[in-house]
Amino acid sequence: MKVSEKLPPVLMREYRDESELMAVFTRPSAKSTLTLDDFAFAQDDARMLSALLRNAVARKEPGVNILLYGPPGTGKTELAKVVAQAAGLELYEVEYADRDGNSLSGRDRYRSLQIAQVFLKGSAQAALLFDEVEDVFPPISSEAAQLMARAEQVAAPASGSVSGTAGSTRSLGDQPRAHAAGDQPHRAD
Repeated sequence: MKVSEKLPPVLMREYRDESELMAVFTRPSAKSTLTLDDFAFAQDDARMLSALLRNAVARKEPGVNILLYGPPGTGKTELAKVVAQAAGLELYEVEYADRDGNSLSGRDRYRSLQIAQVFLKGSAQAALLFDEVEDVFPPISSEAAQLMARAEQVAAPASGSVSGTAGSTRSLGDQPRAHAAGDQPHRAD
């Protein structure tokens, strides 16, 4: 892993405590006012994801990743918050902007994710949300996007309905449970 030239000055600053340093890379997510019942269209999936996370914590599973994808504005981020809350987890978000409000590059966001994982490694009740995860991946060519769109049309269910959510799990050592949400899943391959 290459260390960003921005990292040493961040680490050399004086901070009041560990949480102030951690806030450079991640922050506690705002609590949702919604519940699993508010996601009736995806209630079975949401309950399954919540149970998956609860069981992973109970069994001290080293890491679980969940990818939520769908069009912008469909509630992926809010669903991730609700699922984490229902599982009894403290949700943190990977930063997307620096202290001055400037957007972080995909590379810097990925590095923030890695550092946040180190900070949260010992916390059994932590989940990490990486919103707009597609920012980390380079854009695909227009030809590849057209091929993928055609493949999705062929694979679409006969009813024409699309779930809009997908779950994926894999072990990442002793990393905290993670959620990723985005509207361009083809860039997260």
